[in-house]
Amino acid sequence: MKVIGLTRLQPLQTDETLRGAAAAFVAELRVLSCARIEDVQRRFPLAQSNGCRLAIPLGPTHVVDVAFNVELDMALIEKVGPTDRTRAGTPR
Repeated sequence: MKVIGLTRLQPLQTDETLRGAAAAFVAELRVLSCARIEDVQRRFPLAQSNGCRLAIPLGPTHVVDVAFNVELDMALIEKVGPTDRTRAGTPR
């Protein structure tokens, strides 16, 4: 899957643990190939979902909001932040 918005993960580069988690997360997105959004949701069972948008936990402290377009085989990283902020699927 093509991953767009990688620069939004830059703030995580200052923490060694988060840097490794972010790298593993991106690697997982890149090899992901799903025909339906439900397949993506099953791949990330801890994520909160709202249609094609998922708020995926990245360790215990951060969450990544990602919009998926399975027809185009694309993932757009929209936001990265602490787990206590508003997640995808809830009003912003």
